[in-house]
Amino acid sequence: MIDCGQLTAWSRINGVMLREGIEVASTSHSGLGLIATKAFTIDDVTDTQVTGTQVQRPEEVILVVPRSLVLSRQTVHELALAYSDSLGKLINVGETESGHGDGLSTREILTRFVVFTLHEYESEKLNATAHASNIYYPYLAIVKASALSTAISPVYWPDSLRRELIGLSIYDAVEAKSAKLIKEYEEFRRAFESAFGPEEDITFDEYTKAEFIVSSRTMETDGDGTDVCIVPIVDFANHRRKTFNARYEINGESPDAIELHLIQSVDAGEEIVISYGDAKGSGEMLFNYGFLESADDGGYGGYEKIKRRLELDPDDTMARVKERVYGRPAVLTLEVFEDGDFHWDCDFIWLLITNEEDGVCIEASRTVDGGMALDVVVNGETVSESGPVLANTVRESVCRHNKDMVDVYRLRIAVVLSNIVEAWIAGLQNSPFVSSYANSSIELLAQRELRLLDRAYEWFINERDSILSDESSPAHKYLATAQAAEMEPSTEIDGSAESSEDIT
Repeated sequence: MIDCGQLTAWSRINGVMLREGIEVASTSHSGLGLIATKAFTIDDVTDTQVTGTQVQRPEEVILVVPRSLVLSRQTVHELALAYSDSLGKLINVGETESGHGDGLSTREILTRFVVFTLHEYESEKLNATAHASNIYYPYLAIVKASALSTAISPVYWPDSLRRELIGLSIYDAVEAKSAKLIKEYEEFRRAFESAFGPEEDITFDEYTKAEFIVSSRTMETDGDGTDVCIVPIVDFANHRRKTFNARYEINGESPDAIELHLIQSVDAGEEIVISYGDAKGSGEMLFNYGFLESADDGGYGGYEKIKRRLELDPDDTMARVKERVYGRPAVLTLEVFEDGDFHWDCDFIWLLITNEEDGVCIEASRTVDGGMALDVVVNGETVSESGPVLANTVRESVCRHNKDMVDVYRLRIAVVLSNIVEAWIAGLQNSPFVSSYANSSIELLAQRELRLLDRAYEWFINERDSILSDESSPAHKYLATAQAAEMEPSTEIDGSAESSEDIT
């Protein structure tokens, strides 16, 4: 049984203002959460104040956390000054050794701090000399008990269970992060032994649990997600995408505090919930937080999203070259919204479906040091950028110079992407685990992703048929020419289609 009273006492001692009638307590579904012990009434939306074009809804501040209590990269570095022989060595403050110090991400620094804090107070050897300046143990001990009492991310599942994710959008990401954690742990062990000696040890299980605590509780401290922090007490607010009743302000009007605002009236006994983001699909939720939203509590409204890398055929040399000049993995994003609207995004597709005939050339050149460089030339102009800027430049240029080919490009895209999605559907349906998933979350994720893939496939096929229904369209004539030459308008990806040259 988790002693929430201890957490309340800790928060008050450290300057947290928790509104009377709000407390951290056990929930029926997510370990601990923020619960209203009395009713709160927020003024009706008709009383909102309008300033210019911005509508300010009535809100009530129910939780204020001093910024000095927030666990951030800076906080850990400051604490390391008091622990120069232990924590200082663990994160290599002031050192510039390769792979350490400034080379550690904020997530890694926070993970090492969580491991250090829990170990310092739980180790018989170190407990007697634990510094009073490290105030975080009572909080982290309760976080550990709460976070690990419920479902955890598949990144930390055993190999046998992770294999059941084959065919799902998060499988590659899960395997990649699992491999990365093994490497991180080995680097951590060397640093830990240097700080504490060989007689003290941290297991891989301890490290990964600390990493999950950090990964599942961090919040962005800026708009672009380049840095994160953990805000004690606020981090006990659970997620609901559609029907959340609170929101937090990390860069609000108070420069010295993080605030949690109640934005809807709640009854006594009702949970205070926030949104972790309104554009996260089920796979991303399971990957990051270890759970899927339920339709029963109004959290899951049917929104779904898949973001998945295109697995280019290793024998399609030109496709590989195009991904190389693109400068990053080629990704296809599929989304379906609550109202049934479908949306897709894959800017790389414009590199994939165009070639020299369309005015897009990839040329090799020598660099000043004698190396080899690849240049993308679009209708006579060299494009130095990569990624989405390159892809959008290709799209704008070929459509401007070849206006009568726009429908042909649309046709190529529809055929290529329908083939990709069809291959993904087959991969999921042919999974050896599809009829006997050992984990209910995997089964539910598979159902949701298959539903989205079916919707996407239907959309691309309808797009193809719509383009071809107009017999006067250049695309219709293009297809007839291609068929006469015994060619298929498709590009080889995932082993499910023809090569890129066959579509030209």
